Amino acid sequence: MSDLAKTLLFIFCFLVAVNAARAQNVAEPGDDAQILKVISIIDQNESKIADLAQGKNIDPVVLHYAKLIQIDHQMNLDWDKELTRYLGSAPPQDSALITHWRNLGQDILIKLAPLDKDDFSREFIWELIRGYSNALVWIYSQNPQDKQIKMFLEDTKQRLALHLKRAQQLREEVLDNPG
Repeated sequence: MSDLAKTLLFIFCFLVAVNAARAQNVAEPGDDAQILKVISIIDQNESKIADLAQGKNIDPVVLHYAKLIQIDHQMNLDWDKELTRYLGSAPPQDSALITHWRNLGQDILIKLAPLDKDDFSREFIWELIRGYSNALVWIYSQNPQDKQIKMFLEDTKQRLALHLKRAQQLREEVLDNPG
């Protein structure tokens, strides 16, 4: 399949998933505090996964990527904390949505923890691709009310899209063409 065909297929699947999330109203749009809480959990999950990767015997290119995304997710967490203070409300209680995202991260950590070397690299990259795709679908289904939260969400979309693109490139570079 050509690169163009892969890209078009990905975009089509992404749009279908976004519309499905909107139709199901799973993401509970409009609750800015909850949006920030979910973004925070996504960043925490990705940071923990990247931290786990740094303790593994893996391809240096994958290790470098893990270090970069950990730094980026930590910066996003700092921004999230500032925006939570800006909103002036207490973080929301755990809802089914918040629990869902927290459990996703824990499940991935449990899956990756016993792996090492090429097995870890392969699953790490695939989990990042799945995780970033799911996070982007959720983020695109959101409609924050506050202007600052909207800007934060736009920036987060761009960052996650770049992380996803790089994870896809790593899949091709490292996994599809070992050696």
